[in-house]
Amino acid sequence: MDKIITVIKDVSIIEHLIFIINIITFLLSRKIITTFSKTRDENSEKEKLLSLRIINLILLSLYLLSLAISVLCEKDQNTSQILRNISQTGLTLLLSFICAQFCTYLSVKKYGKEKEIDDETVHTQTYQSEIFSLFGALFIAVTAFFIVINIWDITEVLQVTGVIGGIAIIAFSTKDVWAPDNINGLILLYNGNIETGSIIKNESLDLFAIVIKVTLTQVVLRDISLRHEIIIPNSKFRNTKIEILNNTYSKEIRDYIDFNIGYNVHTNRVDNFFETVWNEMVATNIGINPQKKPKHLLINTGDHALTWRFFYTIEKNYRIKEIKYTINRIAFEKSVEMNIGLDTPITHKVSIEK
Repeated sequence: MDKIITVIKDVSIIEHLIFIINIITFLLSRKIITTFSKTRDENSEKEKLLSLRIINLILLSLYLLSLAISVLCEKDQNTSQILRNISQTGLTLLLSFICAQFCTYLSVKKYGKEKEIDDETVHTQTYQSEIFSLFGALFIAVTAFFIVINIWDITEVLQVTGVIGGIAIIAFSTKDVWAPDNINGLILLYNGNIETGSIIKNESLDLFAIVIKVTLTQVVLRDISLRHEIIIPNSKFRNTKIEILNNTYSKEIRDYIDFNIGYNVHTNRVDNFFETVWNEMVATNIGINPQKKPKHLLINTGDHALTWRFFYTIEKNYRIKEIKYTINRIAFEKSVEMNIGLDTPITHKVSIEK
């Protein structure tokens, strides 16, 4: 008992603080995950929480083990110190990661933008927030580097220019891996043409998706039809032709559907048909703008049918496909009720004489 009291007295204030930080990190782990690492997947969130707690427990166990060795094995203080250094190093790296996430969180709150995606309001990165996050992460990384050096008492490393030179050589030799995506990411964020909530089309990549997030390294998209997520490196994304269906000035999308209607259907009946379809669509409250009336124009007089183009305005951009499918269904049902065929009429018959 006397040995334990002696060891506790010998422990410095900083080491007491490290122990307290370990406990606080463990107790606040759920809050840390839900605040800095939000995800729609509950299983993913649980896995992150479990991983954080396991890492935290390992670091805390190493620290307590070092104290136990100090009490039980007075002659083996070297092992105790090594375990303590490992625990402190791990905690430093863990806290550095949490601080970097906190820095990103603050920069997005301060300089980011609010967007609505799938009926959920999210804060998104901008050029300013990404720059502040980058500088914050760099400052935290440098600080962590110096703390780790002091933990292991190898400050003489800082006096050796070869170490810094080696780091510079590694960064330069790997620039082709990290530089293109980071530079293109900053350009995307600075231009602001493509941001969270943008609906884009890309034929070469076979994309029709909504932008979820633009980071320094990649663009995260969600396929409009299948709803799965797509990740594309920034360098590849910027080197293709991107069609932006909505922009920062108009949050709505104008879309259309073509219908083939026979020559025998008078324009008054066509007008009534599209008006009925529109009224049904407004009643569904699926995401169209009821204030902006639709238009229907005769765009082609074909050999077998007239092609009418039905224009409408979408408020909830991420439902663009769902809205189109709903209009097609309503149009079919109303065409049957009003006896207006939407199939290409048969205008002639071919008979073969035997």
